[in-house]
Amino acid sequence: MKITVIGTGYVGLVTGLGFAELGHHVLCYDHDNLKIESLKNGIVPFYEAQTEKVLLKHLNKRIHFTSNLATAITHANILFFCIGLTEEKTLRAQTAGLMTLIKSISEASKNKLIVLKSTAPIGTHQLIQKKFPNLRLVTNPEFLSEGQAIKDFMKPHRVIIGTSQKKDASILTRIYSPLVKSTSQIIIMDAVSAELTKHSANAMLATRVSFINEISRLCELTGGNIDLIKRGIGTDPRIGLQFLNAGIGYGGSCLPKDILALDHAAKASGETLHLIRAVKKTNQIQLKNSFQKIKTIVQKNKIKSVTVWGLSFKPKTDDLRESPALALLQKIMSLDLNIKVCDSVAKKPFEKLKWSRGIEFHHDIYTSLKGSELLLILTEWPQFTSANLKKIKSTMKKPILFDGRNIFDPLKMKKMGFEYHSVGRPL
Repeated sequence: MKITVIGTGYVGLVTGLGFAELGHHVLCYDHDNLKIESLKNGIVPFYEAQTEKVLLKHLNKRIHFTSNLATAITHANILFFCIGLTEEKTLRAQTAGLMTLIKSISEASKNKLIVLKSTAPIGTHQLIQKKFPNLRLVTNPEFLSEGQAIKDFMKPHRVIIGTSQKKDASILTRIYSPLVKSTSQIIIMDAVSAELTKHSANAMLATRVSFINEISRLCELTGGNIDLIKRGIGTDPRIGLQFLNAGIGYGGSCLPKDILALDHAAKASGETLHLIRAVKKTNQIQLKNSFQKIKTIVQKNKIKSVTVWGLSFKPKTDDLRESPALALLQKIMSLDLNIKVCDSVAKKPFEKLKWSRGIEFHHDIYTSLKGSELLLILTEWPQFTSANLKKIKSTMKKPILFDGRNIFDPLKMKKMGFEYHSVGRPL
């Protein structure tokens, strides 16, 4: 089958590569000429595991790239929209660019099937359908996790298809069937429910993170150990262990945005989602609490030089959007310190930030520690979790460590002579 993918960001490129892996002939469109030229040369403009390998496998065979919209429209009768929407206050403002693209497609052909893949505000499908009543439209939200997006596409836990049209639902079912073990994993529903499913899934994950972080703060006041509590509640099969890691808070391009989207949708409907607002507030408090801990450590030890390990919002990605590590770094800059940072893959996006100038960037974890009196671990990259503790101690000017991701054992750190601070765990 011929498929067109509109947009070549995280979602668009992974979607295109996934369909190419399934044997479809894919044409990816983006208005960004530089990005398209990069992809034509086999270069992925962001870090995402396996994408470059799969791209080189199918480039100029099952997947091609263009910045010509007319070419993209005529290539296929099914078009997957994978474009991010602007963060405007109203739904109409957010979807203005999307509407312009859809108008171009509807004028070119009356029989195209448009599939909304990227997360869209609640009510987007209805708004488009109202303006283009004869348009064939399906909401098919993505559930990709950065760092393992290719894997998530090829082995989805479920596929959500939001449409009232049986014919269109059948087409998407045929496309996705090779990826699932059972057709029960393909769930067909109305479009509004599909939109709400996506937002609600991420809101649930954010809720779990905020919950465990809130309990971690209680642990710090009562002497409890958040790691033991996680095991104690997470081994209950009704709860599970996922997204119960105490730390400095959640971030990324999805969780914060989807929490906000639910809040806005409720407000527009005359309702208040108190739990959703509390999840956001708790995340903000956790970040503030982490900064206060660091500030206290700095002032108590008269620290002048600090090293930050981790900038991305989580490991295995270079995505800095809404990163709690980045937010903390900005707060730390107010303490008048000499700051060095180390991250495996985030150098390019970090250096694009105007305020990053003057901050020394390192790729090598040990070089970044020379002369430092305090190490802050803000993202749990594998090379940080497997670092040689003896080498860390011998390289640093003072062996003081704030572990914002709880990657080391407190008792072991104390025995080795570190002044060690973590989240929700007693020494």
